[in-house]
Amino acid sequence: LAQVPDTFRGVVLHIVATSAALGGMRVATSLLLSVAVANNLQMEVRPSGSMRMLAKKPNLLTETSVSLVEMQATTHATLAGDRGVLDSFLQNIVSHFDLFRTTAHSSVPTEESLALAEELKKVIGTVLEPAIVAAHKQDAMELAAAFKEIHLCDEAKRQEDKVCHDQKAWATRIGDNYNTCHLKLATTQKMDRNCDSKVSNLQKAKDRNCQDFEQHNSVVQANFSKCFADCDVNSQSPEECYRAALDTITELESFLMVKQTEYNRKKASCEEYTAQLERAQQQCNTADRDVAQLEVECASTRRQECDAQMEWWDCVRNRACTKYLGCREAEDFNYGFAERRAEARVENLREYWTIVEHIECVVDNYQQDKALIPEKYTTCREGPHMDTSHLELEKRALPERLPCEKDELPPYCQQ
Repeated sequence: LAQVPDTFRGVVLHIVATSAALGGMRVATSLLLSVAVANNLQMEVRPSGSMRMLAKKPNLLTETSVSLVEMQATTHATLAGDRGVLDSFLQNIVSHFDLFRTTAHSSVPTEESLALAEELKKVIGTVLEPAIVAAHKQDAMELAAAFKEIHLCDEAKRQEDKVCHDQKAWATRIGDNYNTCHLKLATTQKMDRNCDSKVSNLQKAKDRNCQDFEQHNSVVQANFSKCFADCDVNSQSPEECYRAALDTITELESFLMVKQTEYNRKKASCEEYTAQLERAQQQCNTADRDVAQLEVECASTRRQECDAQMEWWDCVRNRACTKYLGCREAEDFNYGFAERRAEARVENLREYWTIVEHIECVVDNYQQDKALIPEKYTTCREGPHMDTSHLELEKRALPERLPCEKDELPPYCQQ
């Protein structure tokens, strides 16, 4: 920087400071080279990567003392890759053209003027015109690349949307599993409540039937005791009491058979109610365990669903939406910047093209007429050869931004 004149130090510092925004060190180097060329300085890049500017040595691209034959050795890619060098090269051509006009004003064409005309035409046709076209192509490619980055943002968003859609489908399947579990839980809880009522009713039925069974035994015992209660031992002999008892037993025999049958039936009924009660109690215990287990399973499934919903939410809000909007903001800005820069360059290229075509037209007429005719010199400023439509840039409208997912988390997952 110490080698740069005071007038340009601020410019150089500004270029270095803003190099990151303009595309990195490569762009900064190109801009510094442009400053060097424009101000007759030479920029030297050291092996360490540092740069310095020195008093410029003669350069065949920028010194008018360099012959046109030497300039023909310059590749158009070199000029297209650095606009500052292209501008200096064009200025050099214009200087040689001025020299050509000076030598061509004599009434008789000289060898020098004819040689200059031929050399000018060769440099324009083989170097300068291809350089302008290549520079335009480079601008178009850079603009297309910037536009492609926008589409890459959109494509990345679409891919993320697919991932988010799969995540949502997975969360929905888990939600369906929860609904199935919840329905089964509700059914089991209802069965459990009915089971308690059934046990209560069976308990009452058992108590009632088994109580009748006990009353039956009392009735039989009371009737059987009559065998001895009806005998008066004071007035009757034992034989008479025995015969009276036998008569009573004979009378009770049919009664006892009926009561025995009734006894067996009541006993079987009591046992059946007891068995039913035990089965019902077992079913209730099983239902209680099922309810507890289903409550745990349903709660676990709900947590899994909410975890999946949160992953989907993170996918659509952060990866698919926030990231996409940031990408589009950056790439839309970059494309707008590239478009403005390319349009400014196109204006320069149009100007370069009209200058070059005018010179070529004048040289062609001179080679044909062997003299500079003022009328033709003026007409060379117009005509089809001055058309610059091939240097137009393709106009592109920014694609509409893809919509972001608007669905919210389920209320039960927002807590």
